[in-house]
Amino acid sequence: MEIKELEGLSEIARYIEEIEFKKKSLGGCSEEDVMEKIGDICGMYEDLIRELCDTQSQLEDSAQKRQEEYQKKSTELLESMKQIQEYREHAVTRAEEEAAQIL
Repeated sequence: MEIKELEGLSEIARYIEEIEFKKKSLGGCSEEDVMEKIGDICGMYEDLIRELCDTQSQLEDSAQKRQEEYQKKSTELLESMKQIQEYREHAVTRAEEEAAQIL
């Protein structure tokens, strides 16, 4: 993600550096041309922001899925541990009963 951000910002910076404004016959730049170029730059930033928002949304979705998966596995592990404990207690009780019968 970081590389894409830098590429997007680099592209905008390169565009700004290479801008050439139409000159007015009496000097200065054409206001219409300047406003058009500023609009282009704004559009580039908007595209980059949309891309970053999409990336952030995907990362959040991925993190949410991992969290849900972790929670599910944690619950399964706790249930397995409970079953093992119950089995152990049953085995100990049974062993004690068999030992009592033998003695």
